[in-house]
Amino acid sequence: DHHKNRQLLSTLGFKISRGAKIIENIDQLSRYIEDTTADRANFSYQLDGIVIRVDDQKIYQDLGVSGKYPRGILAYKFPAELVSTKLLDIKLSLGRTGALTPYAVLEPVKVAGTTVSRATLHNPNEVASKDLRVGDTVIIRKAGDIIPEVIEPIIALRTGQEKVFKMPNKFKGVEVISDPNEAIPRIANLDLSEINWLRLQHFVSKPAFDIRGLGEKILEQLLELGLIETPADIFKLQPESLYNLENFKAKKANNLIDSINQSKTISLGRFIYSLGIRTIGEKTSQDIAKHFKNLQAWRKSYQSPDQIESIDGIGEATTQYLISWLSNPSNQGLIDQLLSLGVVVKPYQTSQNDQLAGRWVLTGTLEKYSRMMAKDFITRYGGTVTSTVSANTDYLLAGENPGSKYQKALGLGVKILTEAEFDSRLPT
Repeated sequence: DHHKNRQLLSTLGFKISRGAKIIENIDQLSRYIEDTTADRANFSYQLDGIVIRVDDQKIYQDLGVSGKYPRGILAYKFPAELVSTKLLDIKLSLGRTGALTPYAVLEPVKVAGTTVSRATLHNPNEVASKDLRVGDTVIIRKAGDIIPEVIEPIIALRTGQEKVFKMPNKFKGVEVISDPNEAIPRIANLDLSEINWLRLQHFVSKPAFDIRGLGEKILEQLLELGLIETPADIFKLQPESLYNLENFKAKKANNLIDSINQSKTISLGRFIYSLGIRTIGEKTSQDIAKHFKNLQAWRKSYQSPDQIESIDGIGEATTQYLISWLSNPSNQGLIDQLLSLGVVVKPYQTSQNDQLAGRWVLTGTLEKYSRMMAKDFITRYGGTVTSTVSANTDYLLAGENPGSKYQKALGLGVKILTEAEFDSRLPT
């Protein structure tokens, strides 16, 4: 039985949770949930819920699954912890596409085990609909015990000194545009240096070119010294040009140049994602790559809007953003520059082999493969990769030091594979 197996693991030296117990009936279960909910703050680790499982292994197996849900196990989630704090200010966060997202600056307060001092407010309409004002005492929680969220103000505690938030007409001297058809305002001029830095961060990030060693601080120094301005400039760097960077000597400079050179070969999906086209994320980039197969066909796709709209999940707005980007000569020029500097964009590879079919999530550190390589293999051989574990997840690929996704997968009965097991599934 499951409980006895846990006790055996404990005897063998494995760490198991001490709060588990056998429940005989629904009344005992209700009391257990009430007691654990009340006592959750006293545990030495964070709890977000309780896993309830049939103990008898034969009955558990006989119950089978419904869709992808094991019938013999379920997760009870605790209600989110609510706390009050002061809304000190409402500021704007600038994204790489020029989007301006309001966020709350909060008096630091502990929620669900961590200290929270800011929370996204999503868009100005949400600020208005919740009637949030600077100076309010507000109720906050962590959505899913993860993401800080402002629920509402406590109107009764208002003093009359609170200030209504108004969207500014300018941000850092640049005009702000509010489109009535969009919830999020944007700045008119995308040449702002801060946006350029964000775009370059996106370009070198793991889901894109995955240039290891080229982090935020180094990018910032390269921009300040005038060594780079566009993504193409990254591939023009020489070791000697890096010596003026903080703590850079020959070895570190050579290592970074090696990393840049190693990143030059990239799949079509990741290349499309790296360009930071509005509304086109990782999955959409892969879908586009799968449809057009190679770089040249994709580059010309702005001439055939119907082809773009025929891709599942791509609507009119994304089609227009893609057409606008591809029809811009400077963007096509960037692609030409990248290719001339040795960037090789691999065509989308289709395979009749669907050995990795299903929904996959990755966690932990892989040794043999980078995450991008693992994702490429999964999509190439029939699978899809998502970022969160759910009852719809088929497989969790777990490397060293897996995070909370591992525990969630265990609770949901998701099949967990080690890197070696994953490797053995790959076609030879």
